[in-house]
Amino acid sequence: MELILKQDVANLGFKDDVVTVKNGYGRNFLIPQGFAHLATSSAKKVLAENLKQRAHKEAKVVADAQALANALKAIEINPQLFDPYVALGGFYAQTKRYDEALEKLEQAKNVNEKNLGVHMLIGMIHEMRKDVPQAQAAYEKVLEINPRFGPAANNLAYLYSEKFDQLDKAYDAARKALLAIFEILGFDAQLTRAYQRKLENVLF
Repeated sequence: MELILKQDVANLGFKDDVVTVKNGYGRNFLIPQGFAHLATSSAKKVLAENLKQRAHKEAKVVADAQALANALKAIEINPQLFDPYVALGGFYAQTKRYDEALEKLEQAKNVNEKNLGVHMLIGMIHEMRKDVPQAQAAYEKVLEINPRFGPAANNLAYLYSEKFDQLDKAYDAARKALLAIFEILGFDAQLTRAYQRKLENVLF
């Protein structure tokens, strides 16, 4: 009979191996002891999908490690490069190593203080850390650089409304975010003003 091992079994195989054993050994020992289960057609399909996903995750871990090593090496060679700091900041943020992420993004700011993406990522990390004032400062810096940057205005609208109860500022930020969306969609100025007036009527 064919079985799928649920854990390593000495002299038989490793976890997730498909093995062939005698019926008595399988039904009287391996299955009752929880070492294996029947290798049915559906079980094999589930196993194949699980192994595929595991291989994908392991490949990503290897790729991330290589990217991390490359970024660190690039900074070692030339500390004035911008992209490696951002790459490291993003990697650390994804793995919830927020202090390290912020450190690298601050170094990126030292190289290019006008980059919107860096300030946005800093703001988002501060939000994840529940440091609302620092998040607010980062988003406001984005709008200082580019007053029409919708994502920062949108995030600020949320903070003003939900965290600070500053509804006037929340409305102003939401309006900026909406106008930025209209601009991206290619609305002409007249249509944009019409929607803006309609929004004001709804809110006030």
